[in-house]
Amino acid sequence: FSSSAKDLLNRHVVITGGSSGIGKSVAILAAKSGANVTILARDLNKLKLAEAEIKNVCINENQKIQFFSLDVTDNDAVVKIFEEVESCGGPIYMLVNCAGKAICRKLEDMGVEDIKSTLDLNILGTVFPTRFVIPKFKERKEGIIVITASQAALIGIYGMSVYSASKFALKGFAEAVDMEVTRPLAATPITGIAVEEP
Repeated sequence: FSSSAKDLLNRHVVITGGSSGIGKSVAILAAKSGANVTILARDLNKLKLAEAEIKNVCINENQKIQFFSLDVTDNDAVVKIFEEVESCGGPIYMLVNCAGKAICRKLEDMGVEDIKSTLDLNILGTVFPTRFVIPKFKERKEGIIVITASQAALIGIYGMSVYSASKFALKGFAEAVDMEVTRPLAATPITGIAVEEP
């Protein structure tokens, strides 16, 4: 997909993990650029607060800011909600994958459920939304995907073994998907995926 962000005016930007942290900051920047913004997260109260904050920075009254509660680790839910997102907000132009979490704990001190939930959210929470938009972007011959990693995608960090594993996985995922969508034999060649490392 486009390796450099184009003008976002009137474009539809969708952000997972958009109710707080990096995701909310990206949503605010997109709204300041004139984009129509959809934020996705699980907590409805945080989503409502974030929506109000994002609306306050819109540059014109025609911008559409919306939110949906979604567990991005559930592929069926991702497909259903993303279809609704496009139905209500128009075709997605940019997907920013920010959903994720970190538990700072040595491996032997982590519970099995914490391990599973971290890996599911940090990996599948990016894989499933990305999988949804790729065919649509190819069909429209445009689109931008951003995958958010961290320094833990480049080097293992003491006390964050599971988190580091998940971020290493995202780096490999981004590199492989980039090749898949840009290979010379692709019916609709696309120009690259941005990997953000905060």
